[in-house]
Amino acid sequence: MQCVFSNDLNTLVETVARVLSSPSEVSPLTPDWIIVPNQDTGRWLQIQLTDRLGSLSNTQMTTLTDFILDVSGTRPTEQLDSDLYWSIATLWREQNPELQEADYLQQVTRLFQLFQRYLIERPDWLLHWDQHRPSAPQMVWQAKLWQQIRPLLPDAPYASMIHAIKEPASERLATVGRVIVFNPDRLSSLALEALEAWTHNTPCFLCLQSPSPSPWFTQGSLELPETHPVLADLCREKAKVLSTLGDRDVIEGFVHIQPTHGLSQLKQALFDNQHRPIAMDSSVALVAATSPTQEVIRLKHWITHWFNEHPSRSLRDLHIVTPNPALYGPIVQRVFH
Repeated sequence: MQCVFSNDLNTLVETVARVLSSPSEVSPLTPDWIIVPNQDTGRWLQIQLTDRLGSLSNTQMTTLTDFILDVSGTRPTEQLDSDLYWSIATLWREQNPELQEADYLQQVTRLFQLFQRYLIERPDWLLHWDQHRPSAPQMVWQAKLWQQIRPLLPDAPYASMIHAIKEPASERLATVGRVIVFNPDRLSSLALEALEAWTHNTPCFLCLQSPSPSPWFTQGSLELPETHPVLADLCREKAKVLSTLGDRDVIEGFVHIQPTHGLSQLKQALFDNQHRPIAMDSSVALVAATSPTQEVIRLKHWITHWFNEHPSRSLRDLHIVTPNPALYGPIVQRVFH
């Protein structure tokens, strides 16, 4: 696996374009797979690569979750999803009888999505919880809930995933030319282990955006009292990704930043790991919202101001990327209609 780090997203896009434009070691009919953090980023990346390459044929976009499920052949059945949902719904109602119906359904759905991800991305956690191993303090309540859910599910629903991840190779990758992992927003040690095992005989490139050549933010800086909690939450997952990759040899594609506005000043301060006074402007907007709808409404206000500020801008200059397209997509359509 070759790792490319850069603080500039366009540099990572150029890296992917160069990989795709270079001759493949296998048949030209063999597709390349690009793993993106979510569908919205995948659509944006398709547009960027098409602009650079002219076309984007014989390339498959997928998310890390779908990649793991497709390669391992362990996609959960509808019956397992149903059993998991109703187990959570039953236990949560018993434990929280005072919840209003809307809050109850929202929390059950969130818990269902959470444990769905654990079954795919962190089956080792579920195994440890089954074995009553010590958990991090913030995970104790989830471990206890899983120990109540587990007897209501089929035997060891995570066992096949753990077995598949430890396989040294996968026949399903025999028909894949190259694997490119583009700017993952999270990457567990288990997922990294699977990637390295499965792509042992397949060229694999990992392109990651990092704010600084020196990973100072992975060494406890996010836990310092002076670190703003909103900034810490935004950076914590990225810091975990970089920590997971450890001391691997990387190709550095870092570029110097011209501080022309608030966002670029912030990027430069992060790049140099220096505390500097920054004049925040419309280039950065942090919203403390209580619901996804409020987030999207504030986004609409920001976009309206952005277009009015420079009428020459067009919709082609704008890309909305969300962590959960299934959740935010309908809200964006409703609010922007």
